[in-house]
Amino acid sequence: MGIKVILQAMAFCLAFTMFAAHHQAWGEQDCYRAKTILLLNCRETIAPGPGYVEPHPKCRDTMRHREADMVCICSIINDADEQKISVEKLVRLARECGKPLPSHTKCGTYTVPA
Repeated sequence: MGIKVILQAMAFCLAFTMFAAHHQAWGEQDCYRAKTILLLNCRETIAPGPGYVEPHPKCRDTMRHREADMVCICSIINDADEQKISVEKLVRLARECGKPLPSHTKCGTYTVPA
């Protein structure tokens, strides 16, 4: 009886681990998708250079969407992205749209100040 219970528990743990790993992979894909949409819909606001352009409604809607997980998006900002956008403006945009990043969060090579 004891071995049967142990085997059932092991099978459950294996199934749970497989599901969790699969879910994490989907979460990462969602993050890349959300980043692409955000960079496209908010390109005027986060463009490098002087000045800050207020976000238009489509950009604000993108930021408010549940998939716009800014910590996740910031974690995958790479050097190529940083050539095309101002990460400081992205952090400001997130704050203004109600999705502020916690202090000391890395967003590409930029660290959110305290």
